[in-house]
Amino acid sequence: MNRMTLVRLVFTVAAVAVAVGPAHGQGGPSVPRREETDPQWRRVVSREGAFAIQMPGEPQISQKDLRGKTGRMFRYTSYLVDLRTRAYMVSYSDYDRDTVIDLDEAVHGIIGDSPETRIISRRTVTLFERPGRFLDFIRDGHRMRYRLFAVGHRLYQIGMVALPAGFEDAEADFYMNSFWLVQ
Repeated sequence: MNRMTLVRLVFTVAAVAVAVGPAHGQGGPSVPRREETDPQWRRVVSREGAFAIQMPGEPQISQKDLRGKTGRMFRYTSYLVDLRTRAYMVSYSDYDRDTVIDLDEAVHGIIGDSPETRIISRRTVTLFERPGRFLDFIRDGHRMRYRLFAVGHRLYQIGMVALPAGFEDAEADFYMNSFWLVQ
C-alpha cells in the first residue's frame, strides 16, 4: 500500500470541517494473535486529549488549526500509527462553544459522495453514554472502520484502515474497544 495513499485516507477525517460512555465491551479484550514480527501493542495516553488506547506502535502526533464549514476555526489533533499495510488513528477536534457538532454531518464528511464507496455497516451507537456513530466501509481499495462521538465541544474519531485482504475484524474490534476516556 502506498504510504501517502494510506495517510491520505486516514486523514480524510481532517476534511470533516463541520460546524457543527463506555457502551462497548468493558471487559479487557484479548490482543489478537499475529506474527511475532508485528509491532507490540502499547497503551497510549493523551492527557491533553483525555483518552487512552492500545496502539501497535508509537504514534506520530500532529496538530493543525483548520477552518470549518461555518468559517470558524477549530484545532484538529491526531495520533497515527502507519504500518504500511494498515493504519490506526485517533483524532479529536476541539470546536468553539458556539459550534454544534453534528455527527451525521461528520459521517458524511468521512464517507463522502464517492459512488465507489461500499458501506458494510453504518449505525448509531452509544459510546461512553453519548450518541455515537459506527462506520465500516470500503473505498479506494481500502477497508475503513470508524467510531465517532462528541464530548462537549470535542469530536473524537477512532479509525483503522487496511487493505481488505489484511483487515481483521478481531484486531479492529480490539483496537476500537481499547479506547477509554480518562481524566
